[in-house]
Parts: sequence; C-alpha cells; structure tokens
Amino acid sequence: MKPRIFLGSSGKQARLVQALTRGLAEVAEVEPWTTVFNPGVSTLDRLVELSQEVDFAAFVFAQDDWTSNPLDTTAQGQASPRDNVVFEAGLFGGALGMRRTFILHSKGAKLPTDLLGMTAVRYPENLTPADMREVNQRLRKAIEDEGRLTRLEGDWWQHSLTLRTEQEPSAISLLRISRDREGGLEVAGRGWQEDGTLSVRYWSVASKERRDPPSVFYYWNGERPRHPNAPQLEGTGEIRLESADRASGYWITRSDADPQLRERTSGIYLPADPDDMRILDGGDAQARAELLTLRLREWKAISNA
Repeated sequence: MKPRIFLGSSGKQARLVQALTRGLAEVAEVEPWTTVFNPGVSTLDRLVELSQEVDFAAFVFAQDDWTSNPLDTTAQGQASPRDNVVFEAGLFGGALGMRRTFILHSKGAKLPTDLLGMTAVRYPENLTPADMREVNQRLRKAIEDEGRLTRLEGDWWQHSLTLRTEQEPSAISLLRISRDREGGLEVAGRGWQEDGTLSVRYWSVASKERRDPPSVFYYWNGERPRHPNAPQLEGTGEIRLESADRASGYWITRSDADPQLRERTSGIYLPADPDDMRILDGGDAQARAELLTLRLREWKAISNA
C-alpha cells in the first residue's frame, strides 16, 4: 500500500501542484489541495483530518505575496509565500514531524525561521522541466526512505480469527479509526456476513489510547439492523498496532435483551484501500458485493498460508 502525501499551495501554483502529482504518483497516493475539500466541511476541520490521515505533506513556498515592515520604511520588502500556506505547513509539521513535511522553496521567497527545521527543496523562479524532474526525484527519495507512518488512524478491514456462530455471524467488517475534535480516538464500522448481508453497525462511546505499543481500548454500542426488532448491542474491544500494515485485537459482544450473549472474537486488521469505504457507502450493490468477496478471498489466502 502506497504512502499518502498532501500537497498544499496557493491558487497561483496549481500547475506546479499538477506536475508534482504526476511526478509522485508511482510512489505515493497524492492528495492535492484542489481535490480534498468537501462541501459542508470547514477548511480547517478538513486540514486537521488530513494531518492525521496522510504520511507526508509538501507545501509550495512561492513568491506569491510581498512582505514589508510598516515600522521600518527604509527596509526593503521581500517576496513571500501566502500566509495560509505557511500556516498549513506548520499544522502538518506539528502532526507529522519535520522529516515528513517538505517545503518547496522558490529562491528569493521568504522562509519563516520557525520552519527552518523542515526538509526544504529549493527551486528557481523560472522552473524548467529538468528542474521539475529534480524536485520530484528528491521528494520521491525522501518518501521511499521514510515509508508509511505507523499509526492507528485510518480505515481497516477487520477479519475474524474465531469461528463464526449464530450469535456472532459477521465474516468481515470495515471500520474507521479517527480522532474527534478533542484529539481522542473513536471507532466506527459495519460488519457483513459472507453472503454480503449487513450484519451489524457499531460505534465507540468511550476510548483510551495507549502509545507503546500504539493501541486503543474502547467501549462500543451497536445494533443488528436486519434482525427482528433490531437488537441493541454493546461491548468492549481493543486494537493493537503491529506494523504499518497489520493490527490485532479482539471484541466482546453483549446484549441486555439476551443475557446469554457474551461472545469474544479475536481478529486481525489489515489496511483498507482509499476507495473501499466509498464503494461500501455507495449505491452500487454489485460493486459492494464484489469488494466484500475480494477481501474475503484475500483473507482466506493469507490465513491459509
């Protein structure tokens, strides 16, 4: 699975961002700022979300504005990047770290001293195709050297290691681990039976994060929407990160309506592709069934190896 990189710039640098997107496509899932914002979600909220989702970020510090000191009329002004681009670089630098946040710095543009620790790639104002290839190559090497960021946040396929029963019939789940506005982890997902029938919906109501190893323990509520009377469920679960591409854990299912229901299921978690959640949320039932069949087939191949 490729690492993800966010590209930020002013509107004036859209063509440069397009060239970066093409140049990095072989080594990363590229998320240019021109495609990642959604109606109904504030720009700042979306940027905070992205800073917790991507593995890298790069920002174009071009000669977009002119900065001068109003208190010193004798001092010369200087070309500078847009304030919002500088802010975004600081936001992502705080979330990802200096080694994973890149500044593409136009020679002659002001570079804020607070951001001097970030990886800077200089480029001339009049960028040639050869210059562009060199910029892309330096970014590609940095991405390949660092690799994906190991963390819990993201979309995960949850595969059961425990034999299924009538009380716990789910064959596969897709869940999302994200952060709320206060920075706490939350878990939400859905489970399906092997024939593609929706089995359960669930969401965390409280969680506790651990750093070493990265893990989350959570209390959850849920329901079986297709069962008679849509019984309400509750329980606990834990997910422990083993590597960037694998986690393990368990979940316990209980129900006040059925005191005998207390199922503990062990599971393995594998990263979902960026389009998996979109397909399951969409209205194409055939595409959804094909995706579930594919993921179950992949899991059987792994578990039988």
